[in-house]
Amino acid sequence: MEKKSFIVILVILVFTFLATTAIKYFRIAGNISISIDKMPMEKEGWVGTQQSLAPEIVEMLGASQLFSAKYVNLEGKSIQLFVDYFSPDNTSGAIHSPRNCLPGSGWAIINSIPRAIHVGNIRFLHRD
Repeated sequence: MEKKSFIVILVILVFTFLATTAIKYFRIAGNISISIDKMPMEKEGWVGTQQSLAPEIVEMLGASQLFSAKYVNLEGKSIQLFVDYFSPDNTSGAIHSPRNCLPGSGWAIINSIPRAIHVGNIRFLHRD
């Protein structure tokens, strides 16, 4: 019985190793061309100022494209918009949740409201 248990555990470990390796390196093949650097700087009364990120932050994130801007409306309210895009052929970066990433880097999430943002024919939807 001990030999069977050993073999079952060994098979499970090998399968787990292969599955996690496949998940880590698997990327959907595709020729999708997205350009987030053409995000609108004015939208429905909000005016944005594009902000650059420190090179070490850009390198750490490993995203294919980054966009960061501060938008202010006529009432003086402001929001920070940050978008990072990981292309299908990008094997250096990994998509991750801002709910983990932002507080871990010193940001405080004060409020979160679901919003749909339309850029050209692309619709971005944020959900909690």
